[in-house]
Amino acid sequence: MNIHDLDVVDLLNEYLDGRTVEIGGEEVEFKPRGVAGLRKMIKEEGIVPWREGIWSREFAEDARHLEREMLRETRP
Repeated sequence: MNIHDLDVVDLLNEYLDGRTVEIGGEEVEFKPRGVAGLRKMIKEEGIVPWREGIWSREFAEDARHLEREMLRETRP
């Protein structure tokens, strides 16, 4: 099974929306974020740095996927 970051982000946002989560030892209310926002937060927090290389490739893949979707929606 190949799970795309966009799908994971959607599921996490849906599951965690409005919940209190612990980040860096501090409890905060979870706020839904887009893929880029989650990647930035993860990079800044130093969480799972091994994902950075994988995410770089997936980010390019995400951009191509979104571009195809937008083109499909604008065609008559």
